[in-house]
Amino acid sequence: ITDLELHNRHLYLVDLETGESVALSDNLSYEFTVNEAFKAPTDPFAMLSDDPRKTSVDSYRFIITSKQPNRVETVDLPEEITLRQNFPNPFNPSTVISYDLPEQTHVTLQVYDIMGRYITTLVNDQVPAGQHQVTFDAADLSSGTYIYRLQAGSVIQSRSLTLIK
Repeated sequence: ITDLELHNRHLYLVDLETGESVALSDNLSYEFTVNEAFKAPTDPFAMLSDDPRKTSVDSYRFIITSKQPNRVETVDLPEEITLRQNFPNPFNPSTVISYDLPEQTHVTLQVYDIMGRYITTLVNDQVPAGQHQVTFDAADLSSGTYIYRLQAGSVIQSRSLTLIK
């Protein structure tokens, strides 16, 4: 691959083990850890994904491609645990509760009436990092103000919601 090719074409190095991709025109190096013994292919052109002689991507750790990888390089994860206000609010008969997690953790999301009596559990599970939504169906409840409480790891947050029938 010549410098001219790097400047005229966008080439990407794709690490098939981690899913990361690096635009070769932007980066002059890429660091990685070898987990297993690797036997280099005898045909140097076999590493080019556009080469028709390449038969299987599965046997290689890296490929070089001129096509933009389908996978997004970076995912914007939330920086902190956040319990958002439900929408719509007031609602009838269902509403969406959203929350953000910066890392995977055990989450419990429960609903209580205004007197603090337990109504239901919406989530009680290990949840991956990211933005999440859950629908709360209150068709069997009477009008009033309710509290929803998120416990994610050691963080506890609560908000109120209003059901109007």
